[in-house]
Amino acid sequence: MEKIEEECGNFSKLNFWPQALTLELAAFSSRLKTDLAADGASEAVVFLGNSHTQSCGTTMQVDRCVDYTATFKEGASRQKISWYDKLASAATTIATITEKQAEVQTKQYAINQLTQEADRIYLSLSTLNIKDIEAHPQQPPAIAAALNNQKEKCSQCKNNKTTCESTGKCKWEAENDTKLGM
Repeated sequence: MEKIEEECGNFSKLNFWPQALTLELAAFSSRLKTDLAADGASEAVVFLGNSHTQSCGTTMQVDRCVDYTATFKEGASRQKISWYDKLASAATTIATITEKQAEVQTKQYAINQLTQEADRIYLSLSTLNIKDIEAHPQQPPAIAAALNNQKEKCSQCKNNKTTCESTGKCKWEAENDTKLGM
């Protein structure tokens, strides 16, 4: 058992990054051999390994190979290498997951930044002295704008009681007909 554990420690760990999987698939494809002189119906045209007899060791011969001729045939008789397709699909899936994880991390960073900014604003507001705020009251912008608008309308009455009352824009509060009071 110790001997097996020692030997197993010599193997490198597998890398499942999309680039590594794609490189491994390319390495497999580059190791495939072709024998164009072979008859595709009964002999190995595309194979992995060694085949001096074009039979891929179907008998008790020394040559060892895997026949992939059916994989490269055209038409309905074409077969697929299922593990190859699954690894290619896994590489694509891992790449997509990695991309989505990066998007999530970017959004989490933005949320953290906004949270810190909100905390800073809350802290700065909580340290303001309430008496200072009450000492300098300000009208809300909508109310201030409405008051300014009313003053403008009243100033258009041209200090005349008849004009002011007929427009209905302001109330005449003067003692005589020519003095405007607001």
